[in-house]
Amino acid sequence: MNSESPAQKILLIEDNKTDYLLTLKIIAALQKTIQVDLDWCQNYDEGIHAIEQNNHDLYLIDYSLGTKNGLDLVQESYEKNGNAGPFVLLTDFDASELFDRSADLGIFDHIKKSELSPSIIDRTMRYAMRRFQSDQALRQEKEFNAFILAEIPYLIISVDKYGLISSVNPAATTLFKRDSADFLKQQWKDLLHPDDRQDIKYIVSDDGEVSFEARILTNDNKERVINWNILNKGVSKDRSELTAFILSGKDITEQIRAEETERRRQKMEALGQLAGGVAHEINNLLQPILMSSQMVTSKVEGGVNGEDAEYFIKNMERIERNTKSAAKIVDDILLFSRGEQKETEKVNLYQTLEEAILFVKEMLPATISVKLSLEKGETKQIADINKNELTQIVTNMLINASHAMGGQGDVFVTAKHIMLSRKEAYVLNLKAGDYAEINITDTGYGISEEDQANIFNPFFTTKDVGEGTGLGLSIVYNIIEKWHGTIKVKSQVGKGTTFSIYIPVK
Repeated sequence: MNSESPAQKILLIEDNKTDYLLTLKIIAALQKTIQVDLDWCQNYDEGIHAIEQNNHDLYLIDYSLGTKNGLDLVQESYEKNGNAGPFVLLTDFDASELFDRSADLGIFDHIKKSELSPSIIDRTMRYAMRRFQSDQALRQEKEFNAFILAEIPYLIISVDKYGLISSVNPAATTLFKRDSADFLKQQWKDLLHPDDRQDIKYIVSDDGEVSFEARILTNDNKERVINWNILNKGVSKDRSELTAFILSGKDITEQIRAEETERRRQKMEALGQLAGGVAHEINNLLQPILMSSQMVTSKVEGGVNGEDAEYFIKNMERIERNTKSAAKIVDDILLFSRGEQKETEKVNLYQTLEEAILFVKEMLPATISVKLSLEKGETKQIADINKNELTQIVTNMLINASHAMGGQGDVFVTAKHIMLSRKEAYVLNLKAGDYAEINITDTGYGISEEDQANIFNPFFTTKDVGEGTGLGLSIVYNIIEKWHGTIKVKSQVGKGTTFSIYIPVK
């Protein structure tokens, strides 16, 4: 330490003047290497008052201070000022019997007066001050962390390597309505709703963060939805076992309720806006029905003979076809507005897809060619879906492709098995595992980037007024999501569109 460094201030609390003068002489010998200012308090009470001011870098305290002692002084000083110190105890004897209490009080060192020397003072001063500063920084960090844990609204739950809870913050005890002791040594998964424990859908981000959404039941049996993050999760050095980790949870129950309320509001608003378009479209279908029924009635009134059979059949088929189309529009609206769920069953997805395409091809113009390519070989093809809904999806997708190509061109449908990693599944907002990837590609006019962002929204349509309800792709999206899959779109204006459907398979 050079001469330009500030002087180190030491307070000596010593009731023996001879010992004070000796200490002063020893410290004077240090002035060649370190600047030291020594202050002196002659008794216990003066020492307490001086320590309260906290103006010194080191406190040398004699153990014998009349009817009291130095350890009592340190204890009382800590009670009045928790940041006081560092303290070094001076004794006339071997102080080993005092070590336990000294350690509890945070005494940094013990020095026998008979062994006092410049080097001992220098060493003790440097060691005690460095350690005191380090301890102070650590304590401040702990106090800050404790304050943060107590104040933040997120649940913070520490879990050991065995999956047992070791600590929780006040936000957790408040939300669960339980004492912190009730959590200890409990398996962390037991915090989750019983129905959510076995099938946790983990999402892994690009930087390795792990999150999932799961419900909890509070102590008063209230259900809350929590968005969880797993922090500091890793493995031991030999990669043989998981290490401890921290669970961070955010209560998103009210957010979900607000979003659901907003969706219902938007749905009702959109339904109102839709009424005119639906009325126009159904009216277009009713006109041929009315015309055909009038023509049949007129023919009957004029007399019927065997040659009129074909005429009757064609008109009745037109009536049937348009009636079914009108009914489908109503069914789509009911399906969307009520959120109706249809039962699923385990089926061979590729076989069911092929059957659906063969059925829909009969409805398409002869100028539209559907080219189907299914993955060959033994692959996972069993999916838990509804056959009629798959036909509904295929119908919607192929008719949209036909419109996009102006009623003429090729539609390519491919299906293959893929294995999604956690990272790939995260991008698609799915659970990692086995999926069938179904791609439907047309060579039509494509979809703009702006429209792609809204293509699956309810009542959004790129068709002219009266030509579509805008429910088709929204219903497709809802059906596939119900099957725990998803649908994505890639398109380039003027070059065509590809819809990619991902459905879990076994």
